[in-house]
Amino acid sequence: GDDTTAAHPSDKDLDVDNFQGAGQTLTQKWEGSTDGEQNTFADARSFAIITHIYDSANATAVIARMTSLVIAEEAAISKMVTLSGGNWDLRDDFIHYGMQTEANALTGWKLKTHIAVNAPTHTPGTGFTFNGTTQYINSQFVPSVDGVNHTLNDCMFAIYNKTNNGTAVTRHICGGRGAGRLELQQQASVAINYRMNSAGLDLTNLESDFQDESLYTCIRTASNVTALYVSDVKLNSGTHVSSSLSSLAQYIAAVNTGSPAAHYAGVISSYGIGAAIGFDIDLDNTRLKVLNIDLAAI
Repeated sequence: GDDTTAAHPSDKDLDVDNFQGAGQTLTQKWEGSTDGEQNTFADARSFAIITHIYDSANATAVIARMTSLVIAEEAAISKMVTLSGGNWDLRDDFIHYGMQTEANALTGWKLKTHIAVNAPTHTPGTGFTFNGTTQYINSQFVPSVDGVNHTLNDCMFAIYNKTNNGTAVTRHICGGRGAGRLELQQQASVAINYRMNSAGLDLTNLESDFQDESLYTCIRTASNVTALYVSDVKLNSGTHVSSSLSSLAQYIAAVNTGSPAAHYAGVISSYGIGAAIGFDIDLDNTRLKVLNIDLAAI
């Protein structure tokens, strides 16, 4: 790992690892990284995360449209995620980013150990590969309990589908769990359902297959899903009631039942953004990296 120290513009120390202290230095240590990540801090208001490049020319537009964020939050995202030729990365890790002032965001912070059931294969730089059986990884990280006061107003959750699945048969890939899960469901008769709970209140589009190299996202409030996008193109809009995800651990999962011909086998990742702090869970190394954005400093 690396240890990067940079000047902080305030008169307080910000210990990013422990969220304690006062002074003028921002120090962050990354340990145990085996995925080739680079982590660079220019100063407390301008830092970058560089992993592996997600090859979409529409990345900037996706960030701009997917959450209806306020200007300060958009500015924070532009400082938090480094774009390379308009590209950004969602392929490698199970990621949640968010913004909140330090005092409002922090609760008791702890490192969680993930639970893997017939775990998908994680390949750094590629993603999580599912083999057509029921597989999932539970991060065990519940935002409202394990580190942040997480709210879902102006929040986005997404599934990134790395591989095309060919014929339009029923497949499921999930980025959540239980009644609050994010689920992208392909059916032979419906094509794609994108749902935020298990009650069948779906946003549906008419494409025949999951699209290769596509990022499926939805805009939601604390209680409703309001729009579905693929990359930066809106596929559907409306108001669909959905349960809160603030008390649920985030999952990466493929739930395969019925005929093997209908099972999902491919490479995916899961992504969420909301009002809180930013963190990156590398499930391959069971490593939690924590970043804090103080909106007052932007």
